Amino acid sequence: ILQLLKIKKKSLNMRFQSTKNIDENLRKIWNSDKTILRQLMYEIRDLPSFYNFITNKKILNISKYLLGSKMIDACHDACMIRIDTKQDTKRKWDWHQDYTYILGSNPGITGWIPIKDVSMDMGPVKLIPKSNRKISKVKIKNKKIMPLKYEDLKIKNKKIFETEIFCGDVMLFDGLCWHASGTNNTNRARWIVLPRYSNPLEKSFAK
Repeated sequence: ILQLLKIKKKSLNMRFQSTKNIDENLRKIWNSDKTILRQLMYEIRDLPSFYNFITNKKILNISKYLLGSKMIDACHDACMIRIDTKQDTKRKWDWHQDYTYILGSNPGITGWIPIKDVSMDMGPVKLIPKSNRKISKVKIKNKKIMPLKYEDLKIKNKKIFETEIFCGDVMLFDGLCWHASGTNNTNRARWIVLPRYSNPLEKSFAK
């Protein structure tokens, strides 16, 4: 990521002292090019190191165990990296189920893996435990799925689980579990890898 930022800096003919802190470099480039976040998210996904990350053997073995499958599907298009800054609110996601968008297996797995520490003031992911019992209906407007509001969730338990998560931690949850982005109130970005894993043997997914 640091190398990509250096390439972008050079292409923009920017003159500043690069550091090993990707947040500092990102902030300076963002001031000149507001499209840098979207560009980076696509460029990082094409790196061999990103492929290595989402196909980490330990994570795949845990996913196989959780899904009760000897085989795992990890659709590259469904595996993302998020770079959430205080300044950029366009990609802030309200309450949703990943299954609605990914249409993988049921059950399937969503990963939320930080490559830098995410403290509480950075708005870690919010989850509603036991909200994965059914697929909830969503509204579609202009061919886009509209996010639900917290009060619209038709589930009994609305207790929110939220915890800081550090580099080296891996959070895995059911693709039907309702979750939402927190608000980042810091000058640091949330650098999060989001793999999605499915069971190719699950009947509806196989069909």
